[in-house]
Amino acid sequence: MSARRGLLCSSAIAVGLALGVMGPGSVSAQERTASYDIQGQSLATALREYGRLSGVQIIFSEDLVRGLRAPALRGVYSATDALERLLAGSGLVARRTSTGAVMIVREGSGPQGEGAAAGDSAAARVEDVVVTGSRITGVPPSSPVHTVTRSDIEQAGYGTVGDVIRSLPENFNGGQNPGVVSAPLTLHNNTTNSTTVNLRGLGSDATLALLNGRRLPPDGYGQSADISTIPLAAIQRVEVLTDGSSAIYGSDAIAGVANFILKTRYDGGEVSARVGGATQGGGLEQVYSALVGKTFSRWHALASVEYLNREAIFAHQRDFTATAPGDSNLGRQEERTSAMVSVGADITSRLSFNLDALWAHRRATYTDHYQVALPAYPHQMDLPSHSIAGGFKLALPLEWNLRLDGGASSTDATDISGYLGIEFNYRNETNFVEGLAEGTLLSLPGGAVKVAFGGGHRNERFVSGYTFLGMSRPLAAGSRNIDYLFAELRIPVVSSYDDYGTGGMDLSFSGRIEEYSDFGSSSTPKVGLRYVPIRGLALRGTWGESFKAPSFWQLYTGQSAYLGLASIYGGMGGGTVIQASGGNPNLRPERSTSWTLGAEYEPPKVPGMKIGATYFNIDYTDRVITPISTLTTALTDPAFTDFIIRNPTPAQQAEIIGRAPSLTNGTGATYDPSSVIAIVLRYNANAAAYQVEGVDLSYRQTFNLAKGELSAFANATWIQVKQQTLPTLPLVEISGKIFQVPEFRGRSGLTWKLDGVSATGTVNFQSESIDTGTIPNRSIASLATVDANISYDFPGNGLLAGASLAFSVTNLFDEDPPYAFSPSIYHDGVFFDSTNASPIGRFVAVTVRKSF
Repeated sequence: MSARRGLLCSSAIAVGLALGVMGPGSVSAQERTASYDIQGQSLATALREYGRLSGVQIIFSEDLVRGLRAPALRGVYSATDALERLLAGSGLVARRTSTGAVMIVREGSGPQGEGAAAGDSAAARVEDVVVTGSRITGVPPSSPVHTVTRSDIEQAGYGTVGDVIRSLPENFNGGQNPGVVSAPLTLHNNTTNSTTVNLRGLGSDATLALLNGRRLPPDGYGQSADISTIPLAAIQRVEVLTDGSSAIYGSDAIAGVANFILKTRYDGGEVSARVGGATQGGGLEQVYSALVGKTFSRWHALASVEYLNREAIFAHQRDFTATAPGDSNLGRQEERTSAMVSVGADITSRLSFNLDALWAHRRATYTDHYQVALPAYPHQMDLPSHSIAGGFKLALPLEWNLRLDGGASSTDATDISGYLGIEFNYRNETNFVEGLAEGTLLSLPGGAVKVAFGGGHRNERFVSGYTFLGMSRPLAAGSRNIDYLFAELRIPVVSSYDDYGTGGMDLSFSGRIEEYSDFGSSSTPKVGLRYVPIRGLALRGTWGESFKAPSFWQLYTGQSAYLGLASIYGGMGGGTVIQASGGNPNLRPERSTSWTLGAEYEPPKVPGMKIGATYFNIDYTDRVITPISTLTTALTDPAFTDFIIRNPTPAQQAEIIGRAPSLTNGTGATYDPSSVIAIVLRYNANAAAYQVEGVDLSYRQTFNLAKGELSAFANATWIQVKQQTLPTLPLVEISGKIFQVPEFRGRSGLTWKLDGVSATGTVNFQSESIDTGTIPNRSIASLATVDANISYDFPGNGLLAGASLAFSVTNLFDEDPPYAFSPSIYHDGVFFDSTNASPIGRFVAVTVRKSF
């Protein structure tokens, strides 16, 4: 019922906004309109941003536009009007080519660019419009993609990349994420204080993170990429693909993909400083960044650096944790420096090169103090990481391109734990090389058949261990080689009718085969359909399979053997039990089958409006777990039958003991094989399953007022997750339960702009949930918070030109987390679900930015 109320509430907000902003005036749009927010900058950079927003493929020469600047463009325009405004006064005009692309030439040139200055056409090239979820450039997606633009980031007043991801209704903030305290370690982990993407709440390791379309390295401790190391100022947009996509990208894309796309061919620079803190105390945050870019006729470079210093939040600083140990952390102290460099060059008119390099070093300190009666354990984390990836692109005749990419990355984590100084070390390494060919295969009455195919090799390595009193011991280690082949085919069934190539119907087919050196092969297909029956309405659907390779932890963590009394495991009549635990090198990949149905509508008579809805369904099987969760009923619960060896022979016992360094005897008596009545197998196993379904809703509209411009947006996700913890047990709904994804999350807001002033207000809503850790179960209240951001861009050409000042408030009314009892079982005095509510409270920040 709470989810339905939240859904109705969010829908009412969206409808109300739509009715409020949909004025009586309308325009007859024979051509697609879009909302543009392009700042005054170099013409080259403005044209690329125009191409992305309009969906138009742009061809122009760097020599032709060098030294020219475009005016600022804000508002709702047709593609033609917007381009004319950007080119006004430049002496350049747009001409359409036979392929449907738009070529920028000097005024007076012919329809296809004839008459352009010598050298213009040689240096001209089509700017790639790459969509997350496809290896074919310039094609509209059949999968649902939620795009967070640069304007969205600035208008909301986000301070870090983590703030962007945590705001999305499709994302769950549990798993490996900062702020997670007093949650079961089997579900959530905050060892390194890294920020990961966790779509649909299926786990941080079930969402793939990309940087400019290439894999980010996994965190030094875990399996998931730490996105907090990416400098926010360098990001142009974030594309979140909420659909399984292993057929395109390989392992880990069970729930979807988050692609962080950097600014490219950027001319100018920017420095910024952001300082903020929580009004209840603690959490003082300082973020300083610098960005500089330069584009020449044949090469471009961009460099960015970001420094963050965030103070801890302690339990004694919040009234709702007054009974917790005062020195325990609700938020950890962290210091981070990140640097990024992106370079590219047009070596010849057909051959180009690009390289992205990311380096980061994080330090974090925190205190584990779970029980008042127990001592506190301080931790010092040291977390360096680097990633470098680049490649060549060769443009061939007949609209074909060849690409060759490669890269290397590593992440480390050192945890000095406790007063005794036990040092834990973790290291992940990844190296890859990949080749791709893509282009037009043939022409049909409906249009060009596009294809992309290629393959590659990836090597992954993980090693971990600890040092105590000068002695080093291993924890887990492993390496694997992955060879893969992939292909994608896009077939137009019905020709497009729009001047810019939109409309019609097309089918897409994707497939991928991967061979892993440690567990074998995996193959994944995907099919997509996109159909535009009337102007402005796009219907789409997908079906596909995805997989996730078992992690090195799950495969190779050390095995142990423990001898205990049978009574501990629910046995009757005496005897002993051998409990076997640890990694399992025989694990299979986790697999999923997913499908989506969706629609997006941009009414031709309501310029700037876009609404969308997507139904998603995921069947996730073979999830790796530790199968026997409750040891006291291991021998009596029939659900555990498959993981019990009863009356084991001496040979079976010897095999189990031989896998471990030694047998730990907890019985107080000599080990006697004849007294062992059972072996309890707690090795990692492919035993769990999930069934997920839900609906994503979106609404966005921008329109011009008599004074200024107003834009409205709303995003919401309703989800139902059912879990089967063992094959012998039924499915149980877990969404809407404590430490799990909420049934409903919504976010809506308004932005008003006038003469350099921008004001944004946002409402966040989360449905109520159930505390299943209490008997009887208790209700956890819903949560609604309000954020606000106001900024001013200074006008003129003087010292303040390009400067801006922003004031933002998160959780404006200082709402405390809803009360929940069971977290206090794990951590004295913590009475809230930290995976769904933040203990920060009202957070106020000021940002000063200067562009040049």
